[in-house]
Amino acid sequence: MKKIEAIVPSSEMDATFSALEKMGVNFSYVDIKGRGQMPRQEVESGRGTGMVREEFNTNALIMTVVNDSMAEKVIDTILKSSSTESAGWGKIFVSELKDAIDIRSGQHGDAAAQ
Repeated sequence: MKKIEAIVPSSEMDATFSALEKMGVNFSYVDIKGRGQMPRQEVESGRGTGMVREEFNTNALIMTVVNDSMAEKVIDTILKSSSTESAGWGKIFVSELKDAIDIRSGQHGDAAAQ
């Protein structure tokens, strides 16, 4: 099993979610903030009298666990649905997962990860 964690900009998360859902991949996500290479947005401050650069970029961290045979397909889907080839547009981290356990049933392995 592989654990795939992808950091994608908030602006691309709907497209990425739709692509993963079409594949039948279950996933979780959290809204995160970070400071990478992507330029931060400028927003109006106060009564519109000035511009302020946001301190952090807003992103989504998408997490999923898939069997080994699905990992490359999921990675390709995330890349195609969220990439603009601009610097700082996110990262994908892949790690080997030793085990998964379903809390309700107590099942282990691939069956528990579904």
